[in-house]
Amino acid sequence: MDLSKLLPFVGLVFVQAIADEQSQGEFYTKLNVDAQSSDKGDGRFSEIKSNNSWIGVKGDYQLADDISVVYRLEWKVDITAESGSSSLTERPQYVGIRGGFGELTLGRNFTALWMAQGKIDLYNHYEGDIAKIWKGENRLSDVASYSSPSFQGFNVKLTYQAEKSAEGDSATSAGVFYGDSNLKKYPLFAAIAHDFDVNGFDTTRASVQYKMGPHVIGGMVQQQESADGGES
Repeated sequence: MDLSKLLPFVGLVFVQAIADEQSQGEFYTKLNVDAQSSDKGDGRFSEIKSNNSWIGVKGDYQLADDISVVYRLEWKVDITAESGSSSLTERPQYVGIRGGFGELTLGRNFTALWMAQGKIDLYNHYEGDIAKIWKGENRLSDVASYSSPSFQGFNVKLTYQAEKSAEGDSATSAGVFYGDSNLKKYPLFAAIAHDFDVNGFDTTRASVQYKMGPHVIGGMVQQQESADGGES
């Protein structure tokens, strides 16, 4: 299959699909704002915090019995305008194809290593997010992302970032996953993933989460180092 010829066709069909009444997509939103009392070392103060709110639209358009176009357009919304710049910034935004071979998308997306965290980070999207202490929480532009079909609960995810220029470097993130992060189909979620020179770091992450009745336990370990051999 010549993807260089197929993907422009997919993009054309995607545009046509948006205009089709039967594929208007699903609009979704998450608005997360709180009032809190904080102390960051210089005394206590109050603040209104926008905790990673977003809006988006996603959907699919069936081309044949086993081939569909998929798309997602999502933006982070800074409700309190703390950033001092645009209140809208890009989150995952991509278009691609899905079928018996898995799913392949082009655009902006999370890396395989990022997805290996599952739902283990209890402070995800808040100030205690693991992004504050670990490398690897990357959402990259100019990427091709592939997710294989599930085989007995296992699947593979691969993220490839293009060089962008003749002087640029590519980057790759890959992982093997078992179960689903929402623990709905399987009581166990496990993953191991590695970043190869993603944003200047080589990173390995392993995680596991297990559901026992109403209780869920999990853990995650990570090793990271600068891709150029410097300190991490």
